[in-house]
Parts: sequence; C-alpha cells; structure tokens
Amino acid sequence: MSDKSRRRLRRRLTGAALLLVGLSVAGGLAATLTPAPQVAVADQSQSALLRTGQQLYETACITCHGANLQGVQGRGPSLIGVGEASVFFQVSTGRMPAMRGEAQAPRKAPTFDGPQIDALGAYVQAHGGGPLVPRDPNGEVANKSLIGTDLARGGDLFRLNCASCHNFTGKGGALSSGKYAPGLTD
Repeated sequence: MSDKSRRRLRRRLTGAALLLVGLSVAGGLAATLTPAPQVAVADQSQSALLRTGQQLYETACITCHGANLQGVQGRGPSLIGVGEASVFFQVSTGRMPAMRGEAQAPRKAPTFDGPQIDALGAYVQAHGGGPLVPRDPNGEVANKSLIGTDLARGGDLFRLNCASCHNFTGKGGALSSGKYAPGLTD
C-alpha cells in the first residue's frame, strides 16, 4: 500500500468517525432537549358535560347548523366562533331551537333547562370557540357582574352600539330583511 493510499484511507476513516461522533452528539442533544409529549386528560365531569351537549346538539341543532357547526345553507348560520355566550343567550331565551325557518326567532319559553343549556354551550365552545358566559366563583351565570355602576358610560355605550336597532328607549323595532330588534325589557 502506498503512502497516498494510506492517507486517503486514514482521511476516510477519520471522516467517518467524526460523522459518527457528530450524529451521536446531535441525537443525544435532541433526546435531552425534546420535551415530553403532552397528554390531555379531561376530568370526568367535563367529559360527561360534552357528551350530553353532543347528544343535545345532534338531536336539536344539527339539521340547521351542520355536523361540524359550519351551518347549513338556507337553514342556519355557522356556530364556529359564537361561543358559549351566544348559545346561552339564544337557548335560554327560547329563540333556539327554532321551530320555523324565520328570519329571526322570537323570544319564547326555553326548550332546555339550565344544565342542558350549559352542556350545549360547553359542546359549542369546545368545538367552535368564542366568548364565554361570565360566571361567578360558584360557576353560576354572573348576572350581577353584568350590571355596571357607571350609568353615564353605560348610556354612552348603549347610544353608540345598541340604540340604532333597539330604539333610544329600548323598546325595539323593525329592521331590514324581515328581522326586528326585540325590546330589551322582554
């Protein structure tokens, strides 16, 4: 074997050894620095609430709002992003589930009771996201926390955001496309 052949062999073996060491170091660092997989563990009460909500949704809502909350053309809007708060309002005031394909469902006695409304809201929240219902520390709907003490600021907000539909006095009135703004004392 000539000197030239030995040098070439030595270079190749040295290169292979360095590559092996480099890969070993990189693998060790990756194993050390990679975080452990996160496993979501839902508590049993939340799982039961979501199962109940899914059953209610599949019974009373899926026809108009679709299997994935995406809405059904000509029947009902998407529920993606409306959140638990919208479900609470629409269902607790009896506007949903709607019995007829009206432009706007009127207020009536609710079809579901409080725990059912909570379950339906939790299901829509889990699958579509959006605003949550404000709750007190006991988990009850925080109606009292919704009443502000700054009447002047509340009046300004009402005039800017609500009066154009609900009327300056809050009595409601007709809107376009067959809709109406309900009175706020209803």
